[in-house]
Amino acid sequence: MILNIRKATEEDCSLLFKWVNNEDVRKNVLNPERINWTKHESWFRKKIDDPNSVIYILEKDNYPIGQVRYDRNEEDFWDIDFFIDPNFRSLGFGKKIIELTLGEITGSVRALVKKDNVVSRKVFEKLGFQGLESKEGIFQYIFR
Repeated sequence: MILNIRKATEEDCSLLFKWVNNEDVRKNVLNPERINWTKHESWFRKKIDDPNSVIYILEKDNYPIGQVRYDRNEEDFWDIDFFIDPNFRSLGFGKKIIELTLGEITGSVRALVKKDNVVSRKVFEKLGFQGLESKEGIFQYIFR
C-alpha cells in the first residue's frame, strides 16, 4: 500500500462535491444543509486560488480516498476540516491524512467538532490536539 498527499487541483472539484454531500458528512459538519453544484464550484475555485487556504488529497495506491482543508481565519489560526471516503473509514486514514499534512502548516491549527462526532474527536485527541468543550455541543481542538 502506497499513501501519498497532493494538493487539490481543479480536476478534484467534482470529487469533493460528491464527498461533501455524503450523508455522513452532512450530519457531522456544523452546517448540515446539502451543497448545490453552482455554489460548490464557485467556492472550490476560490479556495484553490486563495493563499489562506490549502486542500490536500490523500491517495492510496493513486486512488483518492480523503481530503483535508486548512483555512487561515481572522484569529490567525488554521481551521481544519477533513473527510475520508466512506469505503475507507475505520482504517486509520483520518489520523494519517492529518499527520501527513500538519507539518506543512505554519502556526496553530484549530478544529471545531460536534460533541457527538466521536470518531473525529478521537482523531484529534490521538494527534495531541488540546480539546475544550465550547458552547452548544461543539468541541474546539487546538494544536500549537
